[in-house]
Amino acid sequence: MVGPRSIQNLRRRGIASLLVASALLVAAPVSADPPGDDVAREARSAQTTGEESEAVDGLRITEITLARNIEAGQVVDPTTTFAATDGRVMVLIRVENTTGAETDIRVSFERADREVAASGSGGVTLHIPARPRYRTQARTGTRAPGRYRVVVRTAAGNVLGTADYEVTG
Repeated sequence: MVGPRSIQNLRRRGIASLLVASALLVAAPVSADPPGDDVAREARSAQTTGEESEAVDGLRITEITLARNIEAGQVVDPTTTFAATDGRVMVLIRVENTTGAETDIRVSFERADREVAASGSGGVTLHIPARPRYRTQARTGTRAPGRYRVVVRTAAGNVLGTADYEVTG
């Protein structure tokens, strides 16, 4: 156990900065997951990129990321599995606007056991300003345990992208 006197001694010797630097290196994220690291693998699968997708009605989804929280426009704790007690499911959406014109998208949270309708109803409408790229977010409460899907559609109802998630009991 390190007490106040030990820390003072370390500071005098200049070792405290070395310990802080070592702690930062240990806490830094690594690019590859160790074998069997299911948490990191799930976090990667929580992000869906639309690099292969074509623009629909002048819009293209470049990222749909599910998470427990979003702070300052950044995903915190990305996942595709939520507990009913989590209370909410957050989704961060990055859109490329190839026309540069103002438009809207609609985000809905649907049961995954049903086929994605070409022009579903419900959900929330989010405004996309006249910018080439835009980031927005939506949320829903956690529902009964089961498999769900977030569906992003154009204002005309055309599907731009989807991401599946699960709510556990």
